[in-house]
Amino acid sequence: MKTAVPIARTVLCLAIFLFFTAPMHGGFIALMLLPFFVAVWIWEVASIAHKPDQRRLRVLRVLAWIVSFCLVGLLNLYWYRESRAYADKIVAAVSNHHTRTGSYPASLEQVGIQPDDRSSRKWRLAYVINDGKPNLFYAVPYAIFDTYDYDFETRKWTYFAD
Repeated sequence: MKTAVPIARTVLCLAIFLFFTAPMHGGFIALMLLPFFVAVWIWEVASIAHKPDQRRLRVLRVLAWIVSFCLVGLLNLYWYRESRAYADKIVAAVSNHHTRTGSYPASLEQVGIQPDDRSSRKWRLAYVINDGKPNLFYAVPYAIFDTYDYDFETRKWTYFAD
């Protein structure tokens, strides 16, 4: 019973942490919190020598937090790779259209991608023509207001932090 309260507190805090950091665009919160948690983890590990009766509880608590941070990191890495793969697919379709016709498509529908495509909405991808030049960008999956923009002339992605 003595360890039930600290375990319940840890589980509640982990649930709150994962609620805010696990959704798409929430990874930056975990990144901001990481230095503070590393300091707490060092303190927890150092405390084991002074309170050997709490060794198991403290080790499990630190491991649970480390696993949670790793899960959030892996999830954000997955989203980063999937969003980039989808955006690269759009780049290839637009570039192929430009190679075939000599002009960029006015919309993604001209290259066979429907505007109500779930992937376009999921990755918050947008394609527009401004002054005859294509502009393709999508929201960074691990940060809330940042975007990646594709330059069709240099064929490179550019990160824009807001």
